[in-house]
Amino acid sequence: MNLDRLSPGGGRALWITATLLVLFTVTGFFILPPIVKVQLVKRLSTELGRPVTVGKVRVNPYALSLTIENLEVGERTGPETFFGWRRFYARFGALASLGGDWILPEFALDGFHARVVVNPDGTINLLNLLPSGGATTGAPPVPAASMPPVDLTVGEVALKDFKVDVTDLAAPRPVQLGLSNLQGSLKNVTLAEGAVMPLQFSLAWAPQGTVQIEGSLSVKPAVKLVLKTEVAGLAILPLSPYLEQFANARITQGAVSTSNRVQFALGGPQPVAMFEGDGRVDKFGLVDGAHLEDLAGLSALALNGLKIGTTPQISVALAEVTMTKPYARVVVDK
Repeated sequence: MNLDRLSPGGGRALWITATLLVLFTVTGFFILPPIVKVQLVKRLSTELGRPVTVGKVRVNPYALSLTIENLEVGERTGPETFFGWRRFYARFGALASLGGDWILPEFALDGFHARVVVNPDGTINLLNLLPSGGATTGAPPVPAASMPPVDLTVGEVALKDFKVDVTDLAAPRPVQLGLSNLQGSLKNVTLAEGAVMPLQFSLAWAPQGTVQIEGSLSVKPAVKLVLKTEVAGLAILPLSPYLEQFANARITQGAVSTSNRVQFALGGPQPVAMFEGDGRVDKFGLVDGAHLEDLAGLSALALNGLKIGTTPQISVALAEVTMTKPYARVVVDK
């Protein structure tokens, strides 16, 4: 383009446009990220009363996206990490939002990890996320200004590589539960009337076992959840301390598997729930809690054609029960 041929007004407008474009680019890519990072660390540390670190913040002014990488929130006492994530990403759809609804085409959280602890007194560190508040002034709260409701639509909420470690110190013996490789997706997230949101979810259970869930969620005109669940070889040994609260026995082995379909709905005079499927327990073993001697067990227990419903009344039906190689040790004292 020959700038000499432009009118004075046209040349000035071109230079102003170019200058604004450069400022917009530099501000979005280079100036905003460090400001957001400093404010995020400062405000989160103050609000949570915990140490907070952030690896990197990225802002793309053209895609209208925000990325927060390697965020870590520590425990108030000790070096342990309370929770954090590897990457958070959100993108705002400006053009798609011109119609009035706010559109987020992408919302993703990767590598989330959390350490959940149930203390001996039954309190949970997760519920103590915020510090206890100080004294209040007693002044009545100022009512918030009424604003018209804004509809928010998210193209997909994606969860990837989640990990949650649970330590329960309130049980008779400490319980260690591990959930890893959590993957999840909820698509077409909206509160619109009649909208159906497909969902998928999967996880691995330590020391063994997997869970896969797929189905759909509706919010209006009534909350409705339809799920198909596949549980394969879920080890029940970590749950033994919970049994020990009620019986002088310990679980030594066992795995649960199930394939079922679940429906749950709200909106009527009472909740509606339905379960239909099969379940089995394999290689279950139980020992005496005092002497750790074999007490009972079985090779396999299968429940086929199990149906549970709440409408029009609570009902339970079971088509078949099979048990393979059961055994029990009974001692009669003199």
